[in-house]
Amino acid sequence: MKRHVLLAVLLVAVATARIVANGLPLSHTLDEPIHFGGGMEWLWAGTYEWDASHPPLARLAPAILASLAGARLLPAVNPIDEAMKVWGSGDHYDRMLAISRAGILPLFWIACAALFLWTRRVAGGAAAVAALAVFTTIPPVLAHAGLITTDMAATALTATGALVSLLWAERPTRNRTVLFGVVLGLGVLAKFSVPAFLPVI
Repeated sequence: MKRHVLLAVLLVAVATARIVANGLPLSHTLDEPIHFGGGMEWLWAGTYEWDASHPPLARLAPAILASLAGARLLPAVNPIDEAMKVWGSGDHYDRMLAISRAGILPLFWIACAALFLWTRRVAGGAAAVAALAVFTTIPPVLAHAGLITTDMAATALTATGALVSLLWAERPTRNRTVLFGVVLGLGVLAKFSVPAFLPVI
């Protein structure tokens, strides 16, 4: 069992290194400034008016990391303007964008953990390692793990919600009920479509 866990950690570490090396240095995509600016607004102003079409969880982690690196909410007219002012240009842009994108990595790690535990529960440790080997080499997974969007948050919380729902259905104790409720709540904060995905699973 320990060998399977060590192999899983190694796979996730290699995937993380690939994300950092290949994804974080690239220029921003069309919607990343919207998500980042929305996260900065919520973190610093306590409001969520620029773009409420998505929930704030996936936006918050990049804003927190950027703030720890010195970023502050700047006067702006919309989230895109805010993001571009915070990220700046030149070397500062490269550094701040990479730091901001790193905030999505914990969601990738949560998705990997949920997949590993779920597969190990139904098929054993070797199958869990194999599933993780596939998941951590899928190009769209690696790409979204390095972008400030809601996609990896949805992936992580849908997988975790499915796993916790199985545990709850197996033995609905008070602690498991609370855990299920917390994960479902985080799922809604991650992406509004998560509650629609879970019943299908």
